[in-house]
Amino acid sequence: MLLQYIRRKYFRENIEIRLDANGAFKKEDALDKINSLKRFNVHPLSNQLNPGFGEDGRNLQKVSHTDCVDEELIGINTTVEKEKLLSKLKPQFIILKPTLHGDFHRLQ
Repeated sequence: MLLQYIRRKYFRENIEIRLDANGAFKKEDALDKINSLKRFNVHPLSNQLNPGFGEDGRNLQKVSHTDCVDEELIGINTTVEKEKLLSKLKPQFIILKPTLHGDFHRLQ
């Protein structure tokens, strides 16, 4: 497994691993998959479930301690909308992708 190789070669203090599941996990086995990745000291995993899972996806992030906001910010254009979403979700981490949001100016 690639993660196992990376962890053998690089100590946790030397390299941080971040993963994006791109909605690949099925709801019924997502938590098991997330827990199996924890032994590799992976930084919060984003997009475990497709955005269509809504509150189930948010609950999964809270339970698995992989609480971050990623694609949920796409299409949220006003400061008021952004503040409302972030106040509701209260994520530990926010992953910003300027190319998906237009540019750095639109992230403000």
